Amino acid sequence: MSVPDLAACAKIYYGQGLADGLNGVVGFIVGGQRDEYDFHKMIFDEPFLTAALLQIGFSEVRRWDWRDTGHTHVDDYSQSYLPHMDKDHGLQMSLNLEAVK
Repeated sequence: MSVPDLAACAKIYYGQGLADGLNGVVGFIVGGQRDEYDFHKMIFDEPFLTAALLQIGFSEVRRWDWRDTGHTHVDDYSQSYLPHMDKDHGLQMSLNLEAVK
């Protein structure tokens, strides 16, 4: 799974605030709000999401790197960075976890 990483959002927020609005950290936290489905209703960081997954029965939770997948050529939210598309120098905004049942 790939979700916005609250820890990365906090780092951006403490560095530059909310200046970029929905195009920046705000959009990662609350969603882009372009339609009725583009809203986030929960926030996660790695310890919180890992604990939740373990609590509901997953036996192992680990990070995964989008560079090690078969879909590296697809620019999806697992590859979200700020500044946008700066995958070499930007901060990854997505928390990518996989869990074993």
